[in-house]
Amino acid sequence: MSQQTTPRVMPGKAAATKSRRRTTAAEYLMMVEFIEIDTNVQLITGGAAKGKPMQAGQKLTKADAYRALAEYMNKKLKDPKRIWTASEAKSRWESYWNRYKATHKQIHSQTGFGLTQKDEDQGILTMAEKEERMCPYYCRLDALFGQRQNINPAVIFEVATSPQVALDDDGAHSAIICNDK
Repeated sequence: MSQQTTPRVMPGKAAATKSRRRTTAAEYLMMVEFIEIDTNVQLITGGAAKGKPMQAGQKLTKADAYRALAEYMNKKLKDPKRIWTASEAKSRWESYWNRYKATHKQIHSQTGFGLTQKDEDQGILTMAEKEERMCPYYCRLDALFGQRQNINPAVIFEVATSPQVALDDDGAHSAIICNDK
């Protein structure tokens, strides 16, 4: 006698057989439009609570931002098959944010970054097109975040060699000596 088992699904989790869908170009655009609203960018980046006293009903956390993003997306999408939850909004935003940061890093710090024959074969003829292919609406996100310290730091310290510490006669540290070759 064979028993059929049904897959166990945790509450709030999708069944393993359900395929994940990709974020569409329209959804990326709506996320950018949401983040371009000043109060929303403050919520998403965690800057809304800095230096402010708490007031009843005030939205200050990233969780509030993800709920607001989900509500915004559901209002704009108007598609019952594409309902966003706060956790889905968080997941999609964080994936998009990581894609933006990776694109920014590659553009600004990779030696020899530019158009290749492969890009031309795919119909990418300008750097703007390449940036857009790597991260949808890259230019708009870069206008918002490109000069932030966590994206474009003022100083980058790279350790090439280990410094040696010189000791005084009494054993106290007197200087750090770097072996620059």
